Amino acid sequence: MSGSTDIDARTLARRAEVLVDMGKPEKGLKQAELALARDPRNAKAWFESARALTALGRYDEALEKIGSGLHAKPRSPWGHRLRSYAYSKLERHAEALAEAERAMSFDPDDVATWRRRARCLLAVDRKEEAVGQARKAVEARPDDPEGHGFLAEACLATKRPGEALEAAQEASRLAPDVPWTLHLLGDALEADGAHSQALRTFHDAIKVRPNSAYARKRLVEVAQGISRRTLYAPTVIGVSLILPALGAIAGVFAKEMLDAPLLSVIFAVGLGAPAVALYASDAGRRAVDGASPGAWDLMTRIRMSERKVRASR
Repeated sequence: MSGSTDIDARTLARRAEVLVDMGKPEKGLKQAELALARDPRNAKAWFESARALTALGRYDEALEKIGSGLHAKPRSPWGHRLRSYAYSKLERHAEALAEAERAMSFDPDDVATWRRRARCLLAVDRKEEAVGQARKAVEARPDDPEGHGFLAEACLATKRPGEALEAAQEASRLAPDVPWTLHLLGDALEADGAHSQALRTFHDAIKVRPNSAYARKRLVEVAQGISRRTLYAPTVIGVSLILPALGAIAGVFAKEMLDAPLLSVIFAVGLGAPAVALYASDAGRRAVDGASPGAWDLMTRIRMSERKVRASR
């Protein structure tokens, strides 16, 4: 009887694992709880329950489940790695690092634990160690996009834009059209000075996942940066010199020929600053759309929706 109960609990725990992997943590949590009701000693069920809770953002509850799972299986590298992750989400970074190192002591060859430790090292500002740990993980498993992705993050944190871009490109190659790899690639491209390519990448990320808050935020930031940089373009600088000069000439004409000093001021200012502002704005729009057609209109819609949200509060 107990044997069939154990089998049922293991099956339910595996079902919970699949559901959480599919992005259905609520359903996964229910399956894990059913597994625990049938076998409270099933460590996997405790850990899957905790994993579902972390996906739901309920980290304190997850820590309780992990503690019960480790009571059933105290030397589980997975359990300690999961606890490290929950601590990290609660910004308890020293404890997260201690748990990652505890997991490594039980399984020093587990690449996932290396990555977890590297993230913890980055969080406690031991950045060079984090880069070294991330490289070790990539060398051990070169076909893992997550490893390359974290190496890119670590290189960005240590101001190595070229290396970050190389790692982000590899992550994107291994996992194409996945939102997080596109986000990372866009960040790396911008850090490396390839602003137009970064804009296209974030634009592509929104096409893959239209409601991605991060991609929408970054598209607006990169587009605004490209637009601002047009102020330093030779044509904009030239126009900013020519239009005020024309305004000044018109102002002199108004004063000398029409004896209208007030009109001369209106000409000088009216043909100067507004005209330059309009030209610069149009040049910025063309620069953004030149980098990624349709990006300017999308950015405008995003900013309008943000204004509506702020106005409704």
